[in-house]
Amino acid sequence: MSPGRRGAVVGALLAALVVRSAGAQCPDGSPPPCARPARPAASAPPPSERDRARTFLVLPFRNLSRLAEHQWLVEASPTMLADALGQWTEVSVVPDERLYPALRRHGLQPGGLMDLPRLRPVAAETGGWTAVTGEVIVVGDHLQVSARAFDLVTQRLVARTTLEVRATEDVRGAYERIATVLLHAAGLESAAADLATATTRSLDAYRAYLRGMAHLNRAEYRQARAALLEAAGIDSTFAQAYAKLAEVSLLAFAVLDPDHPAYGYAERAAALSNRLPPRAALHVRALRSLLNASAKTPTTWTPSSRSRASNSSTPCSWRRRPASDAAGP
Repeated sequence: MSPGRRGAVVGALLAALVVRSAGAQCPDGSPPPCARPARPAASAPPPSERDRARTFLVLPFRNLSRLAEHQWLVEASPTMLADALGQWTEVSVVPDERLYPALRRHGLQPGGLMDLPRLRPVAAETGGWTAVTGEVIVVGDHLQVSARAFDLVTQRLVARTTLEVRATEDVRGAYERIATVLLHAAGLESAAADLATATTRSLDAYRAYLRGMAHLNRAEYRQARAALLEAAGIDSTFAQAYAKLAEVSLLAFAVLDPDHPAYGYAERAAALSNRLPPRAALHVRALRSLLNASAKTPTTWTPSSRSRASNSSTPCSWRRRPASDAAGP
């Protein structure tokens, strides 16, 4: 590839990643470049009631107990519910990279009380018309998680649930049940969310991933990368961890040489993309294709990496083989 062509490809990729770091994404949830809208979103009327019920704006939950050990659930709650709901193409959830910038633009503090009238312009901007709010509170030796969903046009309560788990239990069970209630409210009567199957069965890996996502939402890229590496080290089949590692490695280091680790992370995420929600899988495959287009040499997963991945104990490592070596073992 000529230097000029490589520079153009690299420039396009970095431009797309700068958009991500600024909190932007296409209105339909797909990665840039975006089709130009026919008219500004602010002037468009809200969708029908049925369509509004299937577009979720999941807000950071409130930590009513104010205990430090549960503060992580403030930012983790939207991510967990998005992961649980993301397996269904019939519904959509405003992703973190659009949620937090929109909240900041409208003067709304994550973890604070959200007034429904103030959320209406956020819905118009992001396309999430069913707001999901919630709280976590400690009750004895149990953690109580409550959630409510509101239609932001009519301000009507469309779903609510309160669940308790022991403080020592895997809290993902509560979020699975909340997601199931939301799916039923959206008209998917037979749906049942399974967060562990959608992500990873390892709670430690998922907690590390959630820490990484929280850092990513605050543009703390190096801390995000460290947490995501930890998640992939615990479970080397954790597709979301590799998908975000590819992204955050470029954001943190922005060096596109043939040995850049983002190539391997993107390749691994694409190989595991059948485990991802459909939209995330499409994004991952597009990123892998764009990265692979930036150099002639193919990205391959070396045999030593395969053996290490089989026990899911450490994150895999890759090297970019020269073309003459690509057909080797």
